[in-house]
Amino acid sequence: MGGLETADLGAARAKLLALSGDPLDPEAAADWRWLSKSVPDEALAPEAEALAEQLAAGRTLGLGRANKAIHAVASNPREARSEFERECRSRVGYSQDHAEGGGAFLDMRELEFPSR
Repeated sequence: MGGLETADLGAARAKLLALSGDPLDPEAAADWRWLSKSVPDEALAPEAEALAEQLAAGRTLGLGRANKAIHAVASNPREARSEFERECRSRVGYSQDHAEGGGAFLDMRELEFPSR
């Protein structure tokens, strides 16, 4: 998704921004759930690197499908979302990531995802 979406902010907030011309400060953007986190400029690079490392070390197939599913839910009618969700569950359910998650749970051990 790119840019300001009225549906994401709601009509009242979108009008406030569009008609007032006032900038949106980071705290208000976070309160309005338009962004997930606000950090000081000097913390941006370390925070971004830590998140990138966390994501890269994780279950990349599942994370990718989750990202696509979130976007599908936001932009498609209910029938298309349901079909997409079924396809995601089917595809991820037979993946190495799923097998590792289940194995780690049953063995009560840390997840070990291979580098891909």
